Amino acid sequence: VFNQINQEIAIAPPSGWTLDDLLRFLEHIPAGLKRWTWEDSGRTKGAEPVQWQVDNEYHVQNLLYILLAPIFNDIADEVNLQPVGQKNPRIDLYLPSLHTIIEVKYRKDTKKSFPTLIGEIAEDASLYRVDEIYKNSYIISFLWDCTRSTQEHTKFKEGVLKINGIDGCVVISAPSTMSFKKKE
Repeated sequence: VFNQINQEIAIAPPSGWTLDDLLRFLEHIPAGLKRWTWEDSGRTKGAEPVQWQVDNEYHVQNLLYILLAPIFNDIADEVNLQPVGQKNPRIDLYLPSLHTIIEVKYRKDTKKSFPTLIGEIAEDASLYRVDEIYKNSYIISFLWDCTRSTQEHTKFKEGVLKINGIDGCVVISAPSTMSFKKKE
């Protein structure tokens, strides 16, 4: 009885994570963003307000690394692959235990269109497949959308999932508490 209860409430399945478990975890990141630090005034006496900026793709990779490293102790970041002609492909995040690549994208503003992002993901996926080590790996696309264009997310995900070799697509909108005004 207790084993069944533990299996039902365990954060990490006792038998190890699957691709579906990973996708479910990534899709639920917004639940934790409720506590994202974005202060208009300091929370303690004399303190300056703190605002955790996510300004680029590397910040998103760092966030995912922080979240995934305690679960996947084999996580690797910025993995350089064999050159493809003049192109030097690099994997953003790799989980060897799941043989899964996480391709991170960042949409700062509307200048970077969804069709452009789909093209970048298709190019990256095809370059990963050239490398013998990664040609059969799972690939998940993860987009952090600062524009919060939720009306476009379903169509974007449908498009990305049509790309040969893409096994999952997660789109997260930046927390609504974040403002993207330029710093003075």
